[in-house]
Amino acid sequence: MELMIEQAGDELTGSVSGDVGNAPIMGKVENDMVTFSHVLPDYGVSVAYTGKLEGNTITGTVSFADGAATGNFRAQKK
Repeated sequence: MELMIEQAGDELTGSVSGDVGNAPIMGKVENDMVTFSHVLPDYGVSVAYTGKLEGNTITGTVSFADGAATGNFRAQKK
């Protein structure tokens, strides 16, 4: 999965792409905490990410709105 994020002030925009398609993301940054979400194309399920920004890396949790799954994620700047 590839995540493209742009930050303007405390707002995040961008996109996520991978095996399940491409989707826009929306989110925010507050101090070192990052939250963003997107909807899975073809499935209509919202996916929410909450993480902590440390240097060029975000680590945190991901959850599906329908409760189907939760887990951890790590995103690193290329």
